[in-house]
Amino acid sequence: MRYSLAVNDELRNLFHGEVIEPSGIHYDEARRVWNGAVDHYPELIVRPFDAAAVSVAVCFANRNGMPIAVLGGGYDWAGRSVRSGAMVIDLIHMATVDVDAERQVARVGGGSKSNEVLARAGECGLAAITGAVGHVGITGFALSGGYGPLTPGLGLGADNLLSAELVLADGTLETASNEKSPELLWALKGGGGNFGVVTSLELRLHPVSDILAGKILYPWSGAAALLESYGRYMASAPNDLAATLALVTAPDGKPAVALAPCWQGDLADGSAEVENLTAIGEPALAKVGPMKPKDLFSLFEANAVPGRRYAQQTRWLPALGPDVVQVLLAAAQAKSSPFSAIAIQSFHGLPTFVPVDATAFPIRSPHFLVSIVAAWEDQSAEADEKNRVWASETSRALEPFSLPGGYASLLGPNETEQLAHVYGSNTERLMRIKRQFDPSNRFTANGPISL
Repeated sequence: MRYSLAVNDELRNLFHGEVIEPSGIHYDEARRVWNGAVDHYPELIVRPFDAAAVSVAVCFANRNGMPIAVLGGGYDWAGRSVRSGAMVIDLIHMATVDVDAERQVARVGGGSKSNEVLARAGECGLAAITGAVGHVGITGFALSGGYGPLTPGLGLGADNLLSAELVLADGTLETASNEKSPELLWALKGGGGNFGVVTSLELRLHPVSDILAGKILYPWSGAAALLESYGRYMASAPNDLAATLALVTAPDGKPAVALAPCWQGDLADGSAEVENLTAIGEPALAKVGPMKPKDLFSLFEANAVPGRRYAQQTRWLPALGPDVVQVLLAAAQAKSSPFSAIAIQSFHGLPTFVPVDATAFPIRSPHFLVSIVAAWEDQSAEADEKNRVWASETSRALEPFSLPGGYASLLGPNETEQLAHVYGSNTERLMRIKRQFDPSNRFTANGPISL
């Protein structure tokens, strides 16, 4: 480690929060994230209590030539939030959630988790756009774009970002809103954490108190027809319907297809719509019913076990034609671990009507987001290599059928070809904003916006 205790004592005298050094008893716990395969060694971990403390940390890192990483939810599978050799600014103590029910707005701290936001909003009969896992940080989710079960009817997480407060690369505090720094707000809506440390957000909430959701399991024998039918059905699905399809291992150890529908409109209309969707195959098991938005997490979190080892790849597919389906089925049968899965999420409805240049998020045409999730528990180097290779080979097999780029928050730092095309026609504008607010490239949350 390069930094002396004397230097760290200088930080302690100025900093309102915790300072965790490599020699500290809490260091090993603090550097761990959701992915058990991440074994990074930050130079220093600081846990600020407020935005002023974040500013102190950023200025300290600048003076001492330390790279900066920001830890919110800790669900970035590549572990960039606990970068080795960096100062990690861990926002664990900045996790407040305040709901203004009249304005239908939530003000959330930079370290807030998705489940905390939905729980507080739900007390007022409201819902926020979140993903499928409750412990994912809401800040990273919204800044990266944010696909979720309510997205077809209510937009991406980024579409519902109203304003943000952040600490810039020089330590100054900035507000990004439509009234102040609108270009910076535009960049934050999909451009990720490449512009500063976001200490709080204002998010639009929606009057959704009850939904119709659940899980349906189909036998593998009908998988090919089921995937093609799912692709056709979702291409014309109503805005109130979302559905994630996944190629999984069933409880009996055999391959299976899982379908997780979510209906956010009138529940009576939803029952008929979900029945029609269910009928694209012959289910072995179907459990769908009314629930609160916060209960959605229970449908997915059993497959996102903290401490398990993970590697991910992603592709954007314009359609699920027969050739694509055969690649997906072959990959699912070749997976190296029963915990691995391939998830497919439909992007349709309201967010497809947003102009591509309205936010930094680069794709507004209907498509399918494919998440290739390698998950395993064997900690041997052989198992690590085998599972990572499976994810990479699956991604390469899908490349001929895919749109350029991919969802930035799921791409690893070595996916240079995809990263180069992530922001498409929005790249030049993003780079201009990057040069304005972070000319020394202090924030490198993902590759495409690094100077």
